[in-house]
Amino acid sequence: MKKISIVISVLAVSLFACTKDKNEVADLQQSELILNYLVDSYGFNSIDIQETETGFIVENDTEFPKENFWENYAKDAPSQLLFPAGPGVEERRHRKHSYLVTSGNPVVVNVRPGVPPSWVYAILTAISEWNALDGGLKFVFTSTDRNLWNAVNIVMDPTVPADKIALTMYPLSDGRPGNVMRINPAYNSMSSSRKKFSMVHELGHAIGFRHTDTYEGLPLFTSGSCANSSDPYSVMRSVVKDWSGFTSCDVYGFYTLYP
Repeated sequence: MKKISIVISVLAVSLFACTKDKNEVADLQQSELILNYLVDSYGFNSIDIQETETGFIVENDTEFPKENFWENYAKDAPSQLLFPAGPGVEERRHRKHSYLVTSGNPVVVNVRPGVPPSWVYAILTAISEWNALDGGLKFVFTSTDRNLWNAVNIVMDPTVPADKIALTMYPLSDGRPGNVMRINPAYNSMSSSRKKFSMVHELGHAIGFRHTDTYEGLPLFTSGSCANSSDPYSVMRSVVKDWSGFTSCDVYGFYTLYP
């Protein structure tokens, strides 16, 4: 009887190990498929993509969760608009994501419990800056104890990589804004001006703006001075600085996406 029990136990362990190995292989295959899709269909450079346990961080501050990736993001960007890595300087300007927020409804910004007052103030002033542009998209502030399905839900998250102030999702395929922004509490002592810049920048990602003066994503403009000139002070540059307002091309970009 003992021998039979031992044999059954060994078989059970072996079967479990095989299942685990197959699951690990499947996870690896899914990760590779998502990575290739981000490069091939969205135009990201692979060196700008960092994989984590739960998703992919792109361009230092934008996150694509692995969960429901194909439902939320699997729509090919128009191939004729994608640039290969290393395009001419005229193509390295304001950029946009493949999906945008459905116009007509305000973008709800939902601040969850635990966000410090200094960040809440930065979020409120960032909302005011975007709304002052008076374009086709408005932000509204709320604070609840749960995530809202159609909102930008903002939380503090100490697991955000140390070199990143915040991570925000891009708009989803169904027209919702990027629905999660995670702020790194290690930057709680950052100046109020830089907090504001960061929140304006992150809300820009949530409605479809990519980083200015890069070649990832799709071109926001195809002609004119904003398409052919660098914009070193754009709020969508990937380097945080003191808040000094939107540039003229930032404003033009907002009106282009949300007239």
